[in-house]
Amino acid sequence: MDRRDFLKLAGAAIPGLAASHTLAGSAVSPARERFYTPRYPKFGPDPDPSLRPAPVTRRLMVIILNPRVTSRGNVSLTTLFNWANPDRIIDTHIKELRHASYGYVNYQIVERHLVEDWGRWPPYKDGFRYNEQSYLADWNARTPHHPHYIDYNALIAEFGMAEKVASGHVDEVWHIGPPYDAKWEAVMAGPGASNSNASPIGGTDHAGRRFVIMGYNFERSPVEMLHSYSHRAEGHLRTVFSRFGDNDNLWKRFIRYDLTHPGMAECGNVHFPPNGVQDYDYFNKRVVLSNSDDWYHFPYLNGNRFRPMNDSEWTVGGRDMYLLWWLRHLPHVAGSCDGVALNWWQYMVDPNTI
Repeated sequence: MDRRDFLKLAGAAIPGLAASHTLAGSAVSPARERFYTPRYPKFGPDPDPSLRPAPVTRRLMVIILNPRVTSRGNVSLTTLFNWANPDRIIDTHIKELRHASYGYVNYQIVERHLVEDWGRWPPYKDGFRYNEQSYLADWNARTPHHPHYIDYNALIAEFGMAEKVASGHVDEVWHIGPPYDAKWEAVMAGPGASNSNASPIGGTDHAGRRFVIMGYNFERSPVEMLHSYSHRAEGHLRTVFSRFGDNDNLWKRFIRYDLTHPGMAECGNVHFPPNGVQDYDYFNKRVVLSNSDDWYHFPYLNGNRFRPMNDSEWTVGGRDMYLLWWLRHLPHVAGSCDGVALNWWQYMVDPNTI
C-alpha cells in the first residue's frame, strides 16, 4: 500500500475536528452492544479473518521468587501474607493477553523455576540480598532497601537466559515475586536493545537476539500485570514510530487524551484514559469526546468517529478494565505500510521486529 494512500485512509491530518462536535448536554451515548465471555469483555469486533495476522507462540521462562519463612512454620511468603497464587495469576495473564490481542499472542511456558531459598534472592547492584529476617523487618516497616536497583546481569547469568535465548529455547522471561525484589516492569536485553519501560541492559549481546524480562508482583493482581505489559507496549511503539513526524505519527495520535488534546481525544495512554485528568484516573465520570471507536476499523480510519464517553466504556460490574479496553484498540491486522506493520502487537511481542 502506498504511504500517501495509507495516510489518507488513516486520516492522519484531522484539522478542526474539535470545533465540529459538541457534548450534547454532556449525556453519555448508549454504549455499543457488546458480548461477554465468562471473564473478559469483548471490547470491539473480531477482525475479518482475511485480515487477521497468523498467531504466534512465544516460549516463556517463568521465575517465581517465593522464599519459605522458617520462623513462621516454613510457609511461603504467598501463604504467610495471603498474596496471590503466582501460577494462577500467570495463567490468567497469559489468557488475558491472548484475548487482548484477538488470539495473536500465545505464551507457552517452557521453563518454570520456583526459587524458595533466600540465598537466591536476586542481588541488588550494591550486592545486598534479602534474607528472612531483613525482609520481614523491611516489609513490616514498609522501608525497602536502597538503592533499589536489581543486578540484572547477575540474574541473567544465574538462569542462563542469554544462552537459552540464543539457542531459541526461550523468547522472553517473566520474573514474579514479592514486593521489594526491585525489578522494572519491563526491560529489554540483547544486541540493539531499546527502552521497554527502562534503559536496556548492557553486556548482553551474546544473547544474539533481543528479549524482554517482565517484572511482576504477586502481592498485586492480573490488572497490574496488564499495566506492566501495557507500559512495555508504550516503550516499543514509541521506538517504532520515532522516525515519523507528528503529522503522520499514528502512535502519537492513538495516545491522545482530552487533557492534552481538548475535544480530540483518541484512546489515551496507560496512565491517562481519554477523559483522565490525573494518573490512574480510570473511574473518572467526566464526559469527553473520543475517537477511540475509529481504531476498531484500522487501517480504514476516517478520523471522524468521535462520540461522548467516560469510564462506563471500560468499567464492567464495578471492575476497572481500562487496560484491556486500551489493548483491544491497538491495531491488529496483517500487512504493512512504509515498513511498519499494521499489526502493532508484533512489535510489543517480539522486540527483534522493532
